[in-house]
Amino acid sequence: DTAGVASLNTGPLFNSATYSLVRVKYASVPECSQVVNGSAIVTIKQMLDISSVQGFNTTKCGGSDGLVTISGLQTNTSYSVSYSKNSIPQQTLLVTTSTAGTLQITGLSKGSYNNFVIVLGSCSGSSSTTVVISDPPTPALPTSPQPSVINECASNFPYLLNVNAQSGVEMNWYKDGSLIATKQNSINAITGGLYEVEAFHFTSQCASTDRLKFTLTTVPNPSIPDVPVKNF
Repeated sequence: DTAGVASLNTGPLFNSATYSLVRVKYASVPECSQVVNGSAIVTIKQMLDISSVQGFNTTKCGGSDGLVTISGLQTNTSYSVSYSKNSIPQQTLLVTTSTAGTLQITGLSKGSYNNFVIVLGSCSGSSSTTVVISDPPTPALPTSPQPSVINECASNFPYLLNVNAQSGVEMNWYKDGSLIATKQNSINAITGGLYEVEAFHFTSQCASTDRLKFTLTTVPNPSIPDVPVKNF
């Protein structure tokens, strides 16, 4: 061109290579040429390809042992990873892939995760996958053969309250909002009040989403009046 710069049409380039320029011919005078010693290194930077994004749930309610795996990457390589939880951007991490080319984002709690972006040098890749991480299921609400409202004579106290057993589940009892007993399907109520019971799975640390309630009222025993005895 007018600046004395020659552009060479190499065609599409797919791989990194070194291109050497050894001779130049002048278009206006084809028989004239000049030997040139020079070379250019062309580096082709590939887009990072994410083959899959998978989520794994927590093992406990309120836990933070959920994780996300991103696969299809280079092995034993450190990537910068960014993502969002519940539409809120999270702190960028530096994570090294395994020998299988998979990286893990660990320490996750329940929520919706997306906008995954990985960066290696000046190259990046992204995934539009949304991963939902959940806590374990909660136990069913306890059931009982007894009514929820009980009026009982004072002479019948302590009064037995009981619920139906659930496999693998413990029962926690509360009176007027305070925990009074654990790991039992029945209790002896000493006085009246609001009694509640929740199902609790010890392994998953999950409790039923609500409590079964008993309103127990103490009814005074009837008094028998003195009847005067008259002799006839």
